[in-house]
Amino acid sequence: MCTVNYEDGDINLMQEKQVLNLIGSNCKKCSDNVAEVVLRGKDAYCRTCFLQYATHKFRASLGKSKMVHKGDKVLVGFSGSASSLALLHLIKAGFEEEAHKKLVFEPFIVYIDEGAAFNRSIENRRSVLRKITDILKRFNFNSYTANIECIFYTNDKTYYDLNIELPITSDSELYNMFSKIKCPTSKEDILIKLRNNFLLKIASDLGCNKILTAETLVNTASKLLSNISLGRGAQLPFDIGFCDSRDKIIKILRPMQDFGSEEIEFYNSVYELKPVNIPSWSEEADGTSIQILTRRFVDELQENFPATISTVYRTGAKLNIEKDAAESVKNCSLCKGPLDTSVVESSSLQATMYSSLISKCGPEDNNPNGEKKSNADPVCCNGERKKCNCDTASDRIVISKSEAMNSLCYGCRLITKDLESINLLPKDIIKSVIENNALRQMKNEIQDFLL
Repeated sequence: MCTVNYEDGDINLMQEKQVLNLIGSNCKKCSDNVAEVVLRGKDAYCRTCFLQYATHKFRASLGKSKMVHKGDKVLVGFSGSASSLALLHLIKAGFEEEAHKKLVFEPFIVYIDEGAAFNRSIENRRSVLRKITDILKRFNFNSYTANIECIFYTNDKTYYDLNIELPITSDSELYNMFSKIKCPTSKEDILIKLRNNFLLKIASDLGCNKILTAETLVNTASKLLSNISLGRGAQLPFDIGFCDSRDKIIKILRPMQDFGSEEIEFYNSVYELKPVNIPSWSEEADGTSIQILTRRFVDELQENFPATISTVYRTGAKLNIEKDAAESVKNCSLCKGPLDTSVVESSSLQATMYSSLISKCGPEDNNPNGEKKSNADPVCCNGERKKCNCDTASDRIVISKSEAMNSLCYGCRLITKDLESINLLPKDIIKSVIENNALRQMKNEIQDFLL
């Protein structure tokens, strides 16, 4: 990372961790039992002490926040990954504790099938669903499966019981949208935003006021660095903090973000928990994205400099937004984060917008978003904002990119630049854009009459 003690031209670089062979030594906590796992390259634990340590860390993360109360309905996002499997087992163990230590909330588990985004075959997706179903049935919770494509259909059911086969079709609006996005970075970014929006929608339908997700220390550090690269610095407190409070009613909590990869791996091996092998985005993506490169960089840091990952995460975790300021800022229609696009003179955003205007307009009369005024989105009905005559069954309203820009944050504007049409997004997002534009127009019309 940085250099220290620069004297007489000598540069002392940060030293890599020293790998110590501590397996077989005594546990650092109880000093009686033989150590079976080494964390951070220097902390040796026996099996019993490690399990106590992991359970306490999970329970403490929920307890310190004081956000989960008795009787709360909590939605738990399950992806089949090692960390989400460990989260599920920790919750299950919490309900088997003594009476005064038991977890007091009511869990609802949901698995979201995202195979349509990668155009996976129906057979492959159903095979994965069977494996997920077998795992969830063993935990004996209220468990459901869902298809992320349902976010495009406002009137459809968002979730299905494990005993009901999840409807899967090859005709997908989600894949149609993804096929029109050329940049892998934008593809991954928009998938994350749609997944979060869908989780909030399912939680609302189930009556849950909290959502638990299984992001680990490495996931959080990667997200912090990639968010900065993607121009989402204003959203860091929501994206990497323990609590994502963008939604006024439903909060997203991350109780696993203090867990490292070694801890998750050993915890699962002790209880013989086997995650479902679902191809990751990096294996599916056509090319390389900023998120993939950042994750590889963080993985290498975790292997050679494990303390650095913790430092990155804890530095970012200190960022916060003042409550009054957060309430006064409007939210982005896509990611629900703070709208950080108020142009201030001499700001970097103003410089970026001006540079984009100069480079894209040329001699023609274009707007700052790089669109000709005479052209609209090439969807149908000439792209005019009205009920679309070509799709009366869906009662769809189409808008142009220029109309959507004022309702999107800087990071989401970058996504829409790669979209052939803004109308490929889910209807709820288009509706939110139209409502925000109408409110903005009404405010401008009555501005002179306000005291």
